Amino acid sequence: MEGTPVISPRFLLILVAIFCVSAPSALAQKKGRNKLPKTDPSQCPYCHGDEAIMKAAGIVSHGGFGVGRKTTEEVNQQLGTAEIYWIETEHFELGMALGRMKVRQENKKKIREECAKLGEHLENVPDKPKIVDQWLLAHLYAQRLEEIYDDMLTLLDVDDSVFPPPGTVWNMQGEYWGQGPYFGQKGKLEVLLLPSESLHVNWLSKNFGLKTKKTQRWHVIDTGSLHLSVHTDQGSLKVDPALHGHLVFNISIMLTHSFKHYSYDMPVWLLEGIGHYMERRLNPKYNTFDSGEGGVAEMTKKKNWEPAVKKLVAADKAPGLGVLARMTTFAELDLDRHFVSWSLIDYMERAHPGFLQKLIYRTSNLRNEQNIPDGSKLMEEHRAVFKDELKMSYQSFDRAWKEWVLENYASK
Repeated sequence: MEGTPVISPRFLLILVAIFCVSAPSALAQKKGRNKLPKTDPSQCPYCHGDEAIMKAAGIVSHGGFGVGRKTTEEVNQQLGTAEIYWIETEHFELGMALGRMKVRQENKKKIREECAKLGEHLENVPDKPKIVDQWLLAHLYAQRLEEIYDDMLTLLDVDDSVFPPPGTVWNMQGEYWGQGPYFGQKGKLEVLLLPSESLHVNWLSKNFGLKTKKTQRWHVIDTGSLHLSVHTDQGSLKVDPALHGHLVFNISIMLTHSFKHYSYDMPVWLLEGIGHYMERRLNPKYNTFDSGEGGVAEMTKKKNWEPAVKKLVAADKAPGLGVLARMTTFAELDLDRHFVSWSLIDYMERAHPGFLQKLIYRTSNLRNEQNIPDGSKLMEEHRAVFKDELKMSYQSFDRAWKEWVLENYASK
């Protein structure tokens, strides 16, 4: 019968010594990891800051890029109370400072589908999350932003490859597609999502000299980027579908302005109509409305706009295309003009496929005698597109649109 192994006192002493040295070392390493901020890329439970995983998921970086006229580190310092999760994708630079999100019943199916898509490349993405943590929310919104970009490429029927590569200097010869790879802009689109009005005001006032308390789109000319700052203390934006739609609305407008480079302002009605059209395709329940500055979260809670447009047309109170085309500021928009701007895009897409693309192509492509982008004859070109492509004046277009509305829109 084998005896019980005997451990010598000397060997036991060595084991104790090893434990006493090794245990504090492991504990120190754990404490070192815990000292890292929650926003450090290595703390992400889905990509771990791992370059291979990030690349597969379309993530370029988790910070270290420019935002406005600052770096991500400088933004962190300025907005010290905000925990900002930075994500750079192929076309966007996103700073997400929102808290954890509870998944509501109305949003459950959508979130699960989006998580399944994220899970194709990221690790540990839950199949049926009840709570979306900040890192997952950041990845989720980065994915959504790229989907908006793809949807706008489809709307304009253009391939991303037509835009010039980084560092291109246009020699004013040949077809003009802008000054950079991001829908014609040199810089990526920047999006900053903030949890409070105070942080939003702090950011805009100190960086752009703006006093607005509402969502703000801004062209950072010296970097060639279009910047969007949003806070969720407005309207229904604490509700995820509303915030998602709000981004669709604003990014769609920014990309329309970016198309072939933002060298001059595009027609207000066209920008607003496209914003409404794209947002309402996602979800008609929540709607964004531009006014004097940025995007207001709510002007009406109506989900179905068809009856409102049909009522305006039947009463002969709908503003015509000529009236809308003369608007030069978003402050000139009232609710009726919002409704009609949306409906005109809806009509073009359904009754005249391909015309909207031609309208945007031609009005985005104006140049002067020196072949430099110049929007001084924008209104003349805008009118000419209707005449050349549809053989219609503004008046004949209005009549055709009204007849279509009365025939195709529901009354209730």
